Amino acid sequence: MNQIKTAIGLAAALVLAWLAYQNHQLGKQVQAQASTAGQLAQQLNTAAATIRSQQKSLTLQASQQQATAQDMATLQRRISGLASRYTAAQINLEAITHEQPDATRWGDTPVPAAVQRLFDSTDDAGTAATPATADPAMRASDTMPAAATTVPDQPPAGANAAGHPGRAG
Repeated sequence: MNQIKTAIGLAAALVLAWLAYQNHQLGKQVQAQASTAGQLAQQLNTAAATIRSQQKSLTLQASQQQATAQDMATLQRRISGLASRYTAAQINLEAITHEQPDATRWGDTPVPAAVQRLFDSTDDAGTAATPATADPAMRASDTMPAAATTVPDQPPAGANAAGHPGRAG
């Protein structure tokens, strides 16, 4: 009977050891899952913060886009108004230029090359020129011509303006 009691005690100890081992393994799994759950919760919090930040950014961008659209509409109205005024001024200048023979001659007279070069904004290759290269005669290293010399395409001082023979300069 002692042997049976010993065998039962041993079996009970073995069952208790196995249950303790299983309990320990389950405890490790619970800890691992708790750690994973904590990490996932942190990731969810980070994702939620990112979403809130992106929503704010999208809202700001939408308001900026609306303001830009309004500005573009205003600019388009201004451009349209300027184009209308330009066309009217062009028609008015054309009418004034052809009203009188002196005005017609003045309007038909080409602008001297020296004046044209002042408004030239491209170099020989057709690219935008810097102010120093826009007119070769106006380089920074050049000196002013002497007072007695004449500049090409420029009438001498005191001469009548082109197209206006009866008028003194």
